[in-house]
Amino acid sequence: MDPHLIYTISRSIKDNKIHWIKASNDSEWVHFGVNKQIAIDIIDNHFSNELLYVVFTRRKSVQTAKIDIEKMISALFGFQNFSIWDAEFKKIAQFNSIGTVRIGLVKD
Repeated sequence: MDPHLIYTISRSIKDNKIHWIKASNDSEWVHFGVNKQIAIDIIDNHFSNELLYVVFTRRKSVQTAKIDIEKMISALFGFQNFSIWDAEFKKIAQFNSIGTVRIGLVKD
């Protein structure tokens, strides 16, 4: 899929269409800091599809295999905001540059 199309689909799904899953009573965000393994475990548990979309920017969003996700995003942790979507754009993991992640499901 074209990077611009991946980005556009992702952006068209507004936050009010996503049910963010609470990680604690206070927040849906999970802090993983420099422990990348926590983030990788969250990805492994949340996504069952082998095809994922990583959304950075309009020109750099990509399709990737789940098995390759760690190597693809490890350099981004703590430096860039990005999202990972499943192949149907129904599940999301949203990362921010301060070392936190939240997961959600698109409401029907």
